[in-house]
Amino acid sequence: MLDVTGALVASQHWFAQILEGSGGSIDTLMTSISRDRRHRDVQILVYEDIKERQFPDWTLAYNGSAHFVDGLIEVLAVRTGATPVPYHLHRLMQGIAEFTRRLH
Repeated sequence: MLDVTGALVASQHWFAQILEGSGGSIDTLMTSISRDRRHRDVQILVYEDIKERQFPDWTLAYNGSAHFVDGLIEVLAVRTGATPVPYHLHRLMQGIAEFTRRLH
């Protein structure tokens, strides 16, 4: 077992996911995701150590469509190859955390 937690939200056009776990577990999962033909154009926006998990009780919860995802991810997605705008990235991560807390 990888001991990975996180949250996944989706809109009609975009998916956004936060993964939390050890570096080795995340690397293993990302290798699996990159080999899966169902996944395309996967972009890692941030890969960093964290002090505390935001989603310790979730195991990759799918939370259905979220309208905020379209606007926030689209701004990040059109910047492919560029450094993500910290404001938009922060808002996206906050939005995912808020969205999953409401459902919990």
